[in-house]
Amino acid sequence: MSATTGTLGNNGGITRELIDGVYHYSAKDGREDWAVNSVNYYDAARFCNWFTTGNTELRVYALNAIISPESVIRDSVAWANGSMAIVSENEWYKAAFYNGLTSTYYAYTNRSDSPPSTSDANYNNVIGHVFDVTYGSDSYYGTYGQGGNVREWTDTIVGSAYKALRGGAFMNNESALSSLSRNDGDMSYQKYDIGFRVVVIPEPSTYAMIFGALALGLAIYRRCK
Repeated sequence: MSATTGTLGNNGGITRELIDGVYHYSAKDGREDWAVNSVNYYDAARFCNWFTTGNTELRVYALNAIISPESVIRDSVAWANGSMAIVSENEWYKAAFYNGLTSTYYAYTNRSDSPPSTSDANYNNVIGHVFDVTYGSDSYYGTYGQGGNVREWTDTIVGSAYKALRGGAFMNNESALSSLSRNDGDMSYQKYDIGFRVVVIPEPSTYAMIFGALALGLAIYRRCK
């Protein structure tokens, strides 16, 4: 996982320190619940592998022998047997926009067809940097931060070598928060406005549940490489 450095506006506050040949990660004071950013798709995949098994290169994503970008996909067997994965675009979309009362979909993540206010989502540069992952209103499923804060990797392939990105970032305008907004990026692309969201099956035969953006897992920082 890449360390994030730079100004207040460009990072969520994770530092990396090499101690006795091992990288240790920690959150800066006061930023423990901020969204983590400046991570590419491979960083996100290694996080999921490491969180599941302690091995960054194997489990739900096979990264030890990458043949092509499209080969980095969720292993269905590993996933079914209990793993963490990068959320798919369909999973992301349903968690963000679904209206369980009418079995329809909202246009925005604040359970509304109208854009959220800036007190309900981190966008339009009102805060000016990434922020707490629980800022604003929650979706029908209780997820936060899918409108604003950072754009998020999904593990859905677009074309032959790109992955879908969903959600708007802290500097984007309201159109980026809409259910109609969709981006994609090269898997090596790494920028201060990109993070990711994960989904977990704790054990076989249970339903997937959405965690918050990567910042939820700051306990992981001590062993990531």
